Amino acid sequence: MAETVTTGWRLAAAVAAVLTLGACADEEGAPSADADDAAAMETAEAAPEATEAEATPAPAPVLEIAGARQWGGPLSAVAVDLTMTARDQRAWDILWQLIGQPQPGPLPGGAMAVAVFLQGRDAAGFSVDIADVTAAGDGVAVTFQEVAPAGSPPPAGVGAPYVVRLVPLADGPVTFREG
Repeated sequence: MAETVTTGWRLAAAVAAVLTLGACADEEGAPSADADDAAAMETAEAAPEATEAEATPAPAPVLEIAGARQWGGPLSAVAVDLTMTARDQRAWDILWQLIGQPQPGPLPGGAMAVAVFLQGRDAAGFSVDIADVTAAGDGVAVTFQEVAPAGSPPPAGVGAPYVVRLVPLADGPVTFREG
């Protein structure tokens, strides 16, 4: 009975977060990206050419908190497959509540976070990785993949892996796909 209540609470929390975020919730899939992805997105989002007098480059967004730009783990408080984008501090706070850990710091200006949660697994050792993040029009496309534990059979335990990555802020839609 206690397991049913806990799982029900986790599901309710995930559904409430998705409903609360509205425009911040994303379409199918989960995220993860490399340093090259951020550079490619910044290049794609460059402003149109300006005259020499107007050509002062905007400062690059800070895509790190305490030296890290990606976080992940084997267990979150989410019991369903879920993808999420946090474009503001409120969504960032909710994201870390879903993970069940304190956030590493405030969401940096000029950055947003993409996150992928996988529903509970009957074995430990599963993880999720963001394979690619690319600019897609005025939005972002995130490709992620689940990584199964090495060895057979998988280690005993339960897992609900997650990954969060900071990427340059984009106004358009964020799409996730497993790849």
